[in-house]
Amino acid sequence: MAESIGHSRVFQLVLPEVPDLFAQTTFRGTPSGFELCCPPEYEAQVVEYLYAWLPHTYDVGDCPVKVIGSDPTTQFSFMPAWDLSTMVRINYDFIRGSSHILPLEYPEMCPTSMIEFLEENNFMCRRN
Repeated sequence: MAESIGHSRVFQLVLPEVPDLFAQTTFRGTPSGFELCCPPEYEAQVVEYLYAWLPHTYDVGDCPVKVIGSDPTTQFSFMPAWDLSTMVRINYDFIRGSSHILPLEYPEMCPTSMIEFLEENNFMCRRN
């Protein structure tokens, strides 16, 4: 699997160590070979609820919400809605040059963007 990922265009932007880590976290060894770490019935739930968070399904009122997503101009980008006007309502921000697997491509920038949002909205608790 790691070798396949290394040749896949979808994973072209990931860090060099990602293919091996991805394979190790997807499969586990068994006496007869390998099996998925996440049973197929759980994986199916991910697909079933993939679009459940779409902005029009939630009334967040005055609660600040931010989605840190992929660059909409990048190939293999995942967009949270077909109606792009909904992205404006939820403070959609993106990491330039990233695809739908941006945490694997820019692992430092995802938490940095989140922390900036929390600080801007006074949600950060600082410990002395």
